[in-house]
Amino acid sequence: MPLALPAYLFQLAALSAFLKSKSHQVRYEELVIEGVVKEWHLARVRKAVAEFNPDLIGFSSYEMSFAWIEKVSEYIKSISPEIPVIVGGYFATLSPEEVLGCPSIDIICLGEGEYPLLELLDSLKSVNHRKNIQNLWFKEKGQIIRNPLRPLMANLDELPFVDRDLFTSDNRKNGVLEVMASRGCPFECTNCANHALKKLYFGKGSYVRYRLAGHVLAEIEHWISKENFSSVQFEDDMFTSNPKWLNGFCEEYKKRINLPFICNIRPGSCPPETFVLLKNAGCVQVSIGLEAGDEKIRRNVLGRNIPDEIIIEVFQNAKKSGIKRKSFNMVGLPGETRTSLWKTIWLNLRLAPEAVQTSVYYPFRGTVLGDKCYSQGLVDLERKKRLKLYANDSILNLPGLPRWFIKVAKWLNSATVLRSGNIGIIKTAFKMCFKHG
Repeated sequence: MPLALPAYLFQLAALSAFLKSKSHQVRYEELVIEGVVKEWHLARVRKAVAEFNPDLIGFSSYEMSFAWIEKVSEYIKSISPEIPVIVGGYFATLSPEEVLGCPSIDIICLGEGEYPLLELLDSLKSVNHRKNIQNLWFKEKGQIIRNPLRPLMANLDELPFVDRDLFTSDNRKNGVLEVMASRGCPFECTNCANHALKKLYFGKGSYVRYRLAGHVLAEIEHWISKENFSSVQFEDDMFTSNPKWLNGFCEEYKKRINLPFICNIRPGSCPPETFVLLKNAGCVQVSIGLEAGDEKIRRNVLGRNIPDEIIIEVFQNAKKSGIKRKSFNMVGLPGETRTSLWKTIWLNLRLAPEAVQTSVYYPFRGTVLGDKCYSQGLVDLERKKRLKLYANDSILNLPGLPRWFIKVAKWLNSATVLRSGNIGIIKTAFKMCFKHG
């Protein structure tokens, strides 16, 4: 997977574990790319292909990495034209025609990939390769075979624990065990892919699915028996969306694991008693999607009908429970003004979270808001080609809101963390100055 920064990737860890459990061999090559694909990246790919001799080469895609995927897959075809190339992930799922339009890509996978990949690999062993595998689109003599989606997996507990061994220490957080207890999100924010994925999977099963608490706890116990972890990070989109599941899980977590953990929550869906439950189980921090400090932007642009009072209340309740708060924010949204951005900064100042993460909004195609940005001509396509880390700059041309102001707002908003006494942003700023100095 080509990336701008090293990362631990659940989707690849899950696919690897599943395929290994079915007696297939897997090798992962992470390409950290700054700007453009270079000769040493291609040399590494050439070496991996020669050593592993794969039957199939796959890429996991997000929108900003696709230019790199095109370049690397083109190179693969130049050295091993007989090996089929498949692309999955968010971008292939929501922009399938564009991805399969790349000459060096043979197959794409839409949605969940465990069983489609298994069927494909088993098919490659036979003389007559199947082209009727659900979730997969194939190129066939200049035509595209568009197979339908299969139902969502209803029982996540049938899947093996994810393959952490696939990744080196360079792509993992030191001492932090990342876990996912569920798949899907119950909400439909316009900037997020969940809205589009729900529509894609309509009528094909419950979109939000939880693993049994015992299965999640067994996975945590498995990994802490092999490696020394200081904390657990639940990466679920919305960890607290199933109160019944959460009650049972927290009770057992305290007994069996008893490590500090952090998780994601949403304002308006976490009452005071939930914070008490989380705190008693060992939760030390919750990550909360504030997103924008202007109520009109949240409601009319993001589809998040959450008043300021609800946001303030959830931050206060977390603090009263002794749980630290991390605020997630976006700047440079369509419809934002300088006043809107100041409202975001001011709201974070009022809340005084112990951590603040601020990203510049990026219009992902296939999402409601992203497609709207393209249809309204707000996207600067040339700037988009140059940008490889979406959190740092805007590719939108927003009337009355210059890019320099968006960048300043991003850093000012992140600096609101100082009100809680966290001076980490100052250290980060010094490191960046020395790095680029």
